[in-house]
Amino acid sequence: MHARIQDRRHRGDRRRAPQRRRYPRLRCPLEGFFEGSERMLLVRVTDLNLRGAFLATPAPEGPGPLATLRLQLPGSPAMLRMQVEVLWSNDEPLRGTLGMGVRFVGLLPWQLKRLAALLLGAGGLDAFPRLHEARVA
Repeated sequence: MHARIQDRRHRGDRRRAPQRRRYPRLRCPLEGFFEGSERMLLVRVTDLNLRGAFLATPAPEGPGPLATLRLQLPGSPAMLRMQVEVLWSNDEPLRGTLGMGVRFVGLLPWQLKRLAALLLGAGGLDAFPRLHEARVA
């Protein structure tokens, strides 16, 4: 699997809003299914961390109630099933990649461990915040 760490936490003056992201995101090619209240979407994860992900899809859901995300992790025969909340979405092609930003909700310890193993294997320790950063945040 090809992956690259992209630390978007510190962008200087180019950011219009203060940065709320505490964990760097891993750019990784994963595929899965997003199950909303009324429909199921095929999604491609473009970046991921322990708290959330960006799901690229041509028909994103808007912010709202909880949904289910099923991801096919490399080397695993079963899909990882998680509850997510859509925090924001982009349905305008001129504003960038179509898709939605989701936050993981109520991850069980074994789910968190599987995500951490994926991040560690693909991105190394750079996929996690430094100890002093985690204590401050």
